[in-house]
Amino acid sequence: MSNGYNGTSIGYNGMSNGYKGMSNGYNGKSIGYNGMSNGYKGMSNGYNCKSIGYKGMSNEYNGKSIGYNGMSNGYKGMSNGYDGKSNRYNGMSNGYNGMYNGYNGKSNGYNGESNGYKGMSNGYNGKSIVYNGMSNGYNGKSNGYNGKTNGYNDKTNGYNGKSIG
Repeated sequence: MSNGYNGTSIGYNGMSNGYKGMSNGYNGKSIGYNGMSNGYKGMSNGYNCKSIGYKGMSNEYNGKSIGYNGMSNGYKGMSNGYDGKSNRYNGMSNGYNGMYNGYNGKSNGYNGESNGYKGMSNGYNGKSIVYNGMSNGYNGKSNGYNGKTNGYNDKTNGYNGKSIG
């Protein structure tokens, strides 16, 4: 709870951590944010959360140019399940900007080299930075992420970010 995403070298690292929960579409068996090649598996899409913005196929994260764009955006909107009030994914201060952007892979958060979220096939490469935050966390309303200050405090997936680096 004190660190949230450490991201020193791998960010969401964890062989058996990742996002857990069927309703969220995050399958955390040995996938989730593995930091090597897996990433969000989910039920059928990347983020399969009913009416969540990140849909894997349609809004796939290409890791090319936008991704964590914005100074204080974070996850926006209720339908997206991410409430970007003060929590945001970032390496420095950027957050998810909108539904159509996708994750930038080279200079911003999600990614290690150039992959970033690719829907169902690629996922997080995570070699260097990925979620490098000091006080970031999911503050979502629909997908069960409730991280006020740090880490995941998930009520729906039963994902507790205490042990995630």
